[in-house]
Amino acid sequence: MTGPTHVGIGILASVALSRFLEVPLYALAILAVIVGSLMPDIDGGGSISSPGRLFGAFLPSSLRGLLNLSGAIVGRFCRTVFGHRGILHAPIVALALMTIGSILHSPFTIWFGWGYLWHLVADACTMEAVPLFAPFTFRRFGGRFIRTGSVAEACLSIIIWGVVVLYGVGVTPTLSQEMLERISRGH
Repeated sequence: MTGPTHVGIGILASVALSRFLEVPLYALAILAVIVGSLMPDIDGGGSISSPGRLFGAFLPSSLRGLLNLSGAIVGRFCRTVFGHRGILHAPIVALALMTIGSILHSPFTIWFGWGYLWHLVADACTMEAVPLFAPFTFRRFGGRFIRTGSVAEACLSIIIWGVVVLYGVGVTPTLSQEMLERISRGH
């Protein structure tokens, strides 16, 4: 799947979890989910290995260049050591991140792991699938019914983002709602 689809799926899963557990979804949690939902592709040379492109509108060109250079170095290292869709595409990594986040009481790490996990769920639906039981076996498992970058994925992405917009209203702006309530109470 492509970056926008991964991010949409990660945010949609987060909004659903937030509504189900009645847990607020703050901006930092959304940022963690966005980065987590892109991170497994650091081994494939996708947009996460060029972070300056992702955040280009908000950064000076010198910082963009530095981020892109460091992302390219880390991306090349990960591709060389792990290969694309190797151990970095194994659910055990996402589960380890969420477990570490729980132990360290780090909501950012938990949300990062959550986004990471949903990246893997999405990739399990693609033709390439994922190494579900890595590091024990690197045989890939999955639905294999969506081709990355296809019209079907583009349609899926549009639907996902539409649901995020419709279903996420009232969840994602939690901080703003709380601030408005305090202002209206005079605090």
